[in-house]
Amino acid sequence: MAVPERLAWAVDTLGVQAGERILEIGCGRGVAVELACDAGATVTAIDRSATMIEAARQRNAHHVAAGRAILRTAALTDADLLGRLRLDGFATEVLTGGDTLLCVRARPEGQVSA
Repeated sequence: MAVPERLAWAVDTLGVQAGERILEIGCGRGVAVELACDAGATVTAIDRSATMIEAARQRNAHHVAAGRAILRTAALTDADLLGRLRLDGFATEVLTGGDTLLCVRARPEGQVSA
C-alpha cells in the first residue's frame, strides 16, 4: 500500500528507533504504525473511530500478531488507558487548515522535538 509522503516524513523526523515503545494518538488507518513497527518500535495506537482501528488492524496484522502493534479504540481523554502505558515517548501529528504538519515527540527526560 502507498505511504503518503507526509507520514513517511513524520516518522522519519521523529527518529523512531528499534526497541522504543511509542504511543500514536489518532492513528487513522495505521500507516505511521506500520512505519514505526517496521523501524523496530512497539506501538500502542489509539483512535476514537472503531472503523479506523479496524483498518489499522488489517493493515498491520503481521505487527499485531507479533506483538509490535497494539491498537485500541479510545479517545485521548481515556485516562485509564494512558495511565497503564509504559512509554519511551509519544508521537502525534496535527494537520491545520493550511495543510501544515506538526510532529511532536516527548521523551521521559523532558525532551520534546517538533
